[in-house]
Amino acid sequence: MFAGRYSYANALTVAFPTPTQDSGTLIRHATQGVGRLFRLGDAYRKAGVLLPDVVPAAQAPTDLFAGATDDDRSRDRMAMLDAVNRRYGRDTLRFAGQLVGTPTGGGEPRDSRWP
Repeated sequence: MFAGRYSYANALTVAFPTPTQDSGTLIRHATQGVGRLFRLGDAYRKAGVLLPDVVPAAQAPTDLFAGATDDDRSRDRMAMLDAVNRRYGRDTLRFAGQLVGTPTGGGEPRDSRWP
C-alpha cells in the first residue's frame, strides 16, 4: 500500500522498428508507453525504463530499407546537442519531456547555470 491506497503495477515492452541512438525517438516511445499504462487516480510508487538490447552502434543490425537521410539528420542533431552541452554545461539543451514536473525543468534556478 502507498499512502493508504493500493498502488498500481504494470509493465510494457515497446519494440523499435529499427535500432536507434536518437534520444528524441527513445523519449517519444517511452512517453507513448507511459500513456498506454497510466491510469488517472492510481497511486504510483516508481517508474522505470529498461533498455535490454543496447549494443554499440557499430554492432547494431542495419535495416536495408531504412532511409539514410533520416538517420543522418538524427545523428547530426544528437551530435549538435551533445556538443552544446559539453561546451556550456550539462542540460543546457534538453528535450521538452525532461522539463515535466518542475518550474524550471530542473532542481536549480535557470540563471545559476549560465556564466
